[in-house]
Amino acid sequence: MVKVFSSAWYYRLLLLFLLWLCVVGSVARLWPGGIRFFTTTSSSSMVPSIYPGSLIITQEQPLDGYAPGDIVSFYAQPVSGSRTNIVTHRIIRMGGNVYLTKGDANNAADPAILEPRFIIGKVLCTIPWIGNVVGFAKTNRGMYLSIIIPAGVFAVIELKRIALLIQRG
Repeated sequence: MVKVFSSAWYYRLLLLFLLWLCVVGSVARLWPGGIRFFTTTSSSSMVPSIYPGSLIITQEQPLDGYAPGDIVSFYAQPVSGSRTNIVTHRIIRMGGNVYLTKGDANNAADPAILEPRFIIGKVLCTIPWIGNVVGFAKTNRGMYLSIIIPAGVFAVIELKRIALLIQRG
């Protein structure tokens, strides 16, 4: 067997790289069971419950699965010409088939009533500051530094191992 690096270290690094690819690729994708991963923006409206730059894990619920006190992620209803943003706030009141939400750090409730069709899911857990890392990895520079360069290094190592095997016959 050809050893370019210690096999144990090489396979640990390869496994870590593959796990990293899974984390970066899973953000904002729908997983089985209605689970989604999101990163927060720089907003501090949910401090101390959720800090800016956190990774948020949500799960879809049936319409009657939401109650006051639940933290939910939802699509903010865009104002004409603006982008649709994902917001994560706490449900403070229910009225029929609509919800009133508020950020924990905000003094007032959100101005718009939340309709169930805009809800992405109930927050299951958050992982502080990991969202910053994942968000960086999704930029062009982050893609090169965290995915393309390491993939290139592994490819060169594998080509070197194949070349050594061919030389040995």
